[in-house]
Amino acid sequence: MVHNTAAQNISDAQIRTQIAFLNQAFNSNSTRNVPQAFGMVAASPNFRFELACRDPQGNLTTGIRRVETNTTSFSPNQANTPNQDPIKLSNSGGTDPWNTAEYLNIWVCNIAGGVIGYANFPNDPSPERHGVVMDFRFFGNGSGNITRNTVLVHEVGHYFNLIHIWGDDQNLPDMCSRTDFCGDTPNQAGSTAIPASGVIPFPQTDICSPTAPGVMFMNYMDYSGDEMAMFTSDQRWRMRSSIESFPTARRGFDNNMYVTFNANNCTYTASLTTYFNNPEILCKVVNAANPSIVYYSHGNTTFTIDWQNSWYANDIGNNAVKIIYEVTQRALCRTLTIESYPFSRSDFTGCGTTPSTCANTGSISYDRWNNIGGGSTIQDLRNNTNNLQNAPTVSQNLSVFQAPSNICDYCGTRIRGYVCPPTSGNYTFWVEGDDNTELWLSTTDQPANVQRIAYHNDWTGSLEWSKYGTQQSAPINLQAGQRYYIEALVK
Repeated sequence: MVHNTAAQNISDAQIRTQIAFLNQAFNSNSTRNVPQAFGMVAASPNFRFELACRDPQGNLTTGIRRVETNTTSFSPNQANTPNQDPIKLSNSGGTDPWNTAEYLNIWVCNIAGGVIGYANFPNDPSPERHGVVMDFRFFGNGSGNITRNTVLVHEVGHYFNLIHIWGDDQNLPDMCSRTDFCGDTPNQAGSTAIPASGVIPFPQTDICSPTAPGVMFMNYMDYSGDEMAMFTSDQRWRMRSSIESFPTARRGFDNNMYVTFNANNCTYTASLTTYFNNPEILCKVVNAANPSIVYYSHGNTTFTIDWQNSWYANDIGNNAVKIIYEVTQRALCRTLTIESYPFSRSDFTGCGTTPSTCANTGSISYDRWNNIGGGSTIQDLRNNTNNLQNAPTVSQNLSVFQAPSNICDYCGTRIRGYVCPPTSGNYTFWVEGDDNTELWLSTTDQPANVQRIAYHNDWTGSLEWSKYGTQQSAPINLQAGQRYYIEALVK
């Protein structure tokens, strides 16, 4: 809050109403104000926003800073050059941002020239000063006017790489020539005008979309006031992709953690990948039968157990253990946990031996059917004669048993191949996908003998293995050198 008058210094309560609405917009599958024609492509980005609980120095904070200034209003003329934008500079009457790789900075002030808000795109220069700037009159639900809440949703959409739904070609000779790079938003000639009544009738058509259902004026990336109510599936993936595509500007907002577990002859290694900024990491080895800590290590992202470790041999014996990572986000005072499946000394029985191999293991086959309907379950995918029985849209071989991510909606995917165990013993399988996903394993190398061993009926994050208990199979005894047919289906 950068304020010159008492009126500009809005209350904590009003700020919190704005954050609450922001979370509602980015996490709701509601189709309020969305006609049925567009409801089928409405989607939630699943971003959550919280006021920080610690500042960059580690001190406790409410996440709200109040700075009194002698500047009566701030010009938006340097919006695209953040290192020259006065609201973001303490020596120009504004205030410097907190680490933009760790915090989403939102400046609330009196913006000159009738501008009510603006934001930096991920590819704007000077990412160290990226953020969103809002006029104090349009921040938070101070008077019950929903329009004041939707402005920030629109600007945060820009922050995560969304373009105006009309493609910003309203001043060109051909107003239908540009795109917002989202295939599920209709072409549009310009922003939607709000009538005096404040209610925009449906459908709205223009020269770019001259027939019903017309333009998607209720999209958050239009200028339609109270009518703004939805993002689309393609907008969802464009925003989520911006986190990975612009590592300097947005990568620190990726709250996913990934752990790869690898048993290699005599050792078992866990490697953690996290994009938190300044994380506090505790790695624990826990007795799975009696959840007590056997061994722990601070700060290490890779942890290796040698089967001959004295603490493992003496303290655990033949009991199973788990590796658990606890990662604390300093800015949000929150600890997230991810753990391995249990493993025991018997998992190291192959130490010093040569693993068995299979002849004619073949390759991993990947098939995808685009733009298919017929329900959303795996059984619908199997039963619909327009799907698996027809030639796929895409077929290719994979080097690993993992499908490409963020490819399409309304499609079906199948991955299949053979499992060849290097040693005899019990094996556990996990599966993840978006949305309905099933993993099938045959008792032989014949597909006719498959049994479902793991599944889930809703979406998971990429490489998220523990969201649902059914993602993990029971231990399955497999014999070394024997081929087993395996198949994964996603709908």
